[in-house]
Amino acid sequence: MLTRTGVRVLLSALVVAVAAPAVDAQEPATSLDQLRVLVKPGDTVTVTDETGRETRGKIASLTQASLELAVDGGLRSFAEGNVRVVRQRRPDSLRNGVLWGLGAGAAFGAIGFVEGAEVGVASTALYAGIGVGIGVGIDAALKSTQTIFFNPARTQAGLTLRPVMSDGRVGMSASLSF
Repeated sequence: MLTRTGVRVLLSALVVAVAAPAVDAQEPATSLDQLRVLVKPGDTVTVTDETGRETRGKIASLTQASLELAVDGGLRSFAEGNVRVVRQRRPDSLRNGVLWGLGAGAAFGAIGFVEGAEVGVASTALYAGIGVGIGVGIDAALKSTQTIFFNPARTQAGLTLRPVMSDGRVGMSASLSF
């Protein structure tokens, strides 16, 4: 049986877990020297060069000035100024799995409040914990392709058009990059 203090502690823990500040994704490296902290020889990456061509391979070597990939039995070398973007498949952040699992489990466990406050708090805490475990497990199994290097000097010129809709008005937003 839970005491009032126990109920307060459990509710406080749930509030803290839900209201925890967001952890932003790491900014991509902007130099090959910075990239050396994120990857090592043997890692598989996809490099987009200044022409927009993508090359996937394993890192053979990485210096401050160049990146060399092992591709189809040969080597392909890129000078830093010729690399626009480097992407790599990386594990998904566990944070959103924690939050989704916590919310879903707590919502399911809240059904226990039908039996009374003590049962409701206990079932909410139990199912929230189970939900967190399931959410973390799912996120741990997921991988996504993430940009780990971006050379702002090598962005491509372009025109972006976006629809704008608000208060019954429809329009178009244009953005020019070069």
